[in-house]
Amino acid sequence: MQRRPLPRSLDPLPDEGLDGFLLRLSYRLERSPYRLAVLTGLVQRFGPDSLAFGLLLHLSDHQLLEFAQATRLSPGDVAGLCISSMADQYPPASPAQEKRGWTGSMPPGNHWIFRRATRYCPQCLAGDGSAIQSDFGGPWSKT
Repeated sequence: MQRRPLPRSLDPLPDEGLDGFLLRLSYRLERSPYRLAVLTGLVQRFGPDSLAFGLLLHLSDHQLLEFAQATRLSPGDVAGLCISSMADQYPPASPAQEKRGWTGSMPPGNHWIFRRATRYCPQCLAGDGSAIQSDFGGPWSKT
């Protein structure tokens, strides 16, 4: 399905995760994060009412291309927003989880990274002192 590009988008911040990018973009466009997830192809309009947990880890090729088209980002930029982009440094973030039937449930042995509640670092969210981050805070960093 061809996605219509959003009226505006953002450049990803260094080390930003998909969740943080979606939150920043929803603020900029004055839409809920869930509505943006529907508009960008992350969830189906008539699907479940929440984002699948596994989307933070890895996007399928189809989802990646739809999200890239809607947000006017390159597929490489979109792939870099996912935790799976850190698989070289952290093997449990590998998209191999998807091949074993990733459904959003927590894989055995990796429970500490895949929590259902958001964790954050107050220092990271405070920003780096730049004008934009002083106004809006820092990115939700993948690391």
